[in-house]
Amino acid sequence: MMQVHIRDAKGGKDRFVPLPKRTLQALRYYWQTHHHPRFLFPGKDGKPDSLIDKGGIQKALKRVIGECNIHKSISPHNLRHSYATHLLEQGLDLRSVQTLLGHNSLNTTARYTRLTQITRKNTVKAINQLAALFSAEMGVWRMKFIDILRDHLDEFNQRYEQQITTTIRQAIYAMLSCQNNTQRTSHWACQSCTHTADFPLLCGHRSCPQCQHNTTQDWLTKQQAKLLPVEYYMVTFTLPFELRVIVKHQPESMCQAMFSVAASVLKEFAHNSKQLGGDIGFTGVLHTHNRRRDLHPHIHFIIPAGSFNKDKKQWRKSKGKYLFNAFNLATVWRARLLEHLTHKLDIQLPASVPKKWVVDCRHVGKGLPALQYLSRYLYRGVLPDNNIISDIDGQVSFSYQDSQTQVSKTRTLPAAKFIYLILQHVLPKGLRRVRDYGLLRGNCSQLRQQIQLMLAVAGAVFPLVAKVKRALATRTCPCCHQPMCFMGIHQNGLGNSRPTSLTITA
Repeated sequence: MMQVHIRDAKGGKDRFVPLPKRTLQALRYYWQTHHHPRFLFPGKDGKPDSLIDKGGIQKALKRVIGECNIHKSISPHNLRHSYATHLLEQGLDLRSVQTLLGHNSLNTTARYTRLTQITRKNTVKAINQLAALFSAEMGVWRMKFIDILRDHLDEFNQRYEQQITTTIRQAIYAMLSCQNNTQRTSHWACQSCTHTADFPLLCGHRSCPQCQHNTTQDWLTKQQAKLLPVEYYMVTFTLPFELRVIVKHQPESMCQAMFSVAASVLKEFAHNSKQLGGDIGFTGVLHTHNRRRDLHPHIHFIIPAGSFNKDKKQWRKSKGKYLFNAFNLATVWRARLLEHLTHKLDIQLPASVPKKWVVDCRHVGKGLPALQYLSRYLYRGVLPDNNIISDIDGQVSFSYQDSQTQVSKTRTLPAAKFIYLILQHVLPKGLRRVRDYGLLRGNCSQLRQQIQLMLAVAGAVFPLVAKVKRALATRTCPCCHQPMCFMGIHQNGLGNSRPTSLTITA
């Protein structure tokens, strides 16, 4: 465990204090906000050798006390007493607390026993649990997936060596180098003083929880421009449990088969429908997990309730809240996918394949809420960092919402198993998770405009779609606290120190 060397502390003695993993990671991220060349907590006067003074610490504490609505008189020294009391409550023995606080006499440390009940526990375990409980209860900085991956990578490699694919290894390398790779950095210069700084770039991997901040919003904005003022349906095709092992070993061919077969089923049902009887458009989104993050491949299709007749140049609106029979969809979906796997892909099927498959067809009202739901897990991984609760003694806990009861639940797994649970959903490079079909394809933009014009003439009201502009990245100078200017991308160590681009987005 990382330790802090405290020099010339209480009684003029030096000592080492364990640093919790959560605090270490929080300090790392805090340093990235200013990148001072020497100090973690620099002073405000801008001098390179200036440290934060006693008054700065007191002012910071006073501000926190005010935000917490605490009306008692509290000094930084009170934090030392609270630290000791909470360690005793976590079960740390008196002798260990005496060492951490630097007391000469055990009697001095024993005064804290009047305020709390004590048991015995390991020092490192007690400090880590204390930091985890504080983070969970106070809503402060939380553990991130990349931190867990970095801390338990060796254990994960040993335990899952046979299951780790090239795709997963590439994702691991990208995540661990995200904001840490110094070969290519963004170069910034202060407009008010001479301070300059280089910042490592994001990795850009679609499964990295630190990247793709704008990609989801960009996709949602493009899909909003395709929305029609009609009712929408969501049809979900689910792969049965017995066939999910094929996705692990042949994800590209299996996912491609799921998309092509499901799309052909929908097109044929629409063509044979009495209400539709024409060409339809729909968007498919592949999800590989359920709420518990287990492997659960399924495709959601968002379908506008209407079709276009090319011969008559006519839009035909579907009436009511019924689109297709879900049981008939499941029957055809099963037959065609099994045929595709055995005859076209030459895949040997398991001995037992269920006769009943699951396809869900439901009315979802307008299209935007459904698109927003589907966009949650398109990029940045399948588990948001704020769902991770703790990482204590090699056990990782995360929260999820039960799909049946809609109640928030907690799942706890060994760290290595948790990492594999998340990384098994990394898809091969080039495999598109989102696909548009029929009238919603990119080359049908003119046809969509004709349909929108028809609906507008018929009195339909189109919602206004606001144009979303990407926010430019900003940095603040640690010396004078003025905005810094982005100068470009540096190729460090490659013989080219000239900036290679002129704009960068947040």
